[in-house]
Amino acid sequence: MESFSKLGLISIVFLSFFALTLFTKQGYFQRFDDTLLLFFETNKTFTCTKFFSFITWFGSLWILIPLALVIIFSFYANAFYNEIKFFSFSFIGTIFSTYSVKFLLDRQRPQLFDAIDSLPLDPSFPSAHTAQIFVFIFVLFFILSRFEFPFKVPFLALLFALAFLVGISRMYLQVHYPTDVMAGILMAFFWSYIGLYFLKGEV
Repeated sequence: MESFSKLGLISIVFLSFFALTLFTKQGYFQRFDDTLLLFFETNKTFTCTKFFSFITWFGSLWILIPLALVIIFSFYANAFYNEIKFFSFSFIGTIFSTYSVKFLLDRQRPQLFDAIDSLPLDPSFPSAHTAQIFVFIFVLFFILSRFEFPFKVPFLALLFALAFLVGISRMYLQVHYPTDVMAGILMAFFWSYIGLYFLKGEV
């Protein structure tokens, strides 16, 4: 029964991502995207710009790959082999799928306002930074929630807060539309649950 509930949730997330991709491609969410980007542009401050310019790096593979290697090594040292499979499968699957969809859809980066930094060269949809940090946090959450350790709840809450701030930073910096960020979260959640489903009781 638990496997069926996971499969149902995976199906819902996949269909949500598919619908979001289709409607975005058709331009149905453009007004929504532009309105939120206008909000961030009109509420820009020096302090927020410095803050989000720093926070956004936590979604970069330059940060996440070294962290992933440290985590995988620590799992290996403690004989958490199934956790290594789960972490690697979900993380790599998210990266590969995100960039595949990017170049298939080939959505241009936002140009409604000037970006705070130079625009990345790859297409916009979905947000890779958002997908990468969220799958990282989702998988860690599913693994760490099985253990008891001091300040567990605040620590896990802090991880999710960091992920959401990375997503917000991509919009604040005017390098992604809100729908790019939403798609990145769905992509990360999809691959996290795919990993849980296939490994079933092993993780």
